[in-house]
Amino acid sequence: MILAKELLDGLDRRWSHVMRVAARAEELAATLFEDISQGEVLVMAAWLHDIGYAGTLAKTGFHHLDGANYLEEIGEHRLACLVAHHSSGTQEGHLRGLDQEMSRFPVEPGLISDCLTYCDLSNGPDGQPMELTQRIDEVERRYGKDDVVPQGLRLAYPQLAKSFTHVELLCSQVGSSE
Repeated sequence: MILAKELLDGLDRRWSHVMRVAARAEELAATLFEDISQGEVLVMAAWLHDIGYAGTLAKTGFHHLDGANYLEEIGEHRLACLVAHHSSGTQEGHLRGLDQEMSRFPVEPGLISDCLTYCDLSNGPDGQPMELTQRIDEVERRYGKDDVVPQGLRLAYPQLAKSFTHVELLCSQVGSSE
């Protein structure tokens, strides 16, 4: 958390989003992960998922890759992979012509990745709760229809919806067993 706060200092709206994403990740870590260490990875990735927006790290202009490159430099390969591919990172990277650079960070499929995407895209830019389609529409309004950011989200939609369904199903199963 301290690293993310230092890097995102001055980006108040981004910080509001990151705090809400991390809070939701902490909730999911506590309820969905029997292995505490896996829940901790989710929470750390949630705190760090948008560090690539930090001016000191922005080298390519693609926050997924800029954040991943920094995490790789400090020896956090697994977190780098999660940050590189969170939400629509894979698709947006492709649209930006960065497949080779992104290939240094293998995709980690599974619950941690699904939860990170869920936490990111179920919270708006100010941390307000949103449905997936609302969030994609909000990004499109902010960036414009022709920008690679909403294009990547639309391209990734089937996988994003699958991640949301996976997380929501697990949450409902945990809720019904209590």
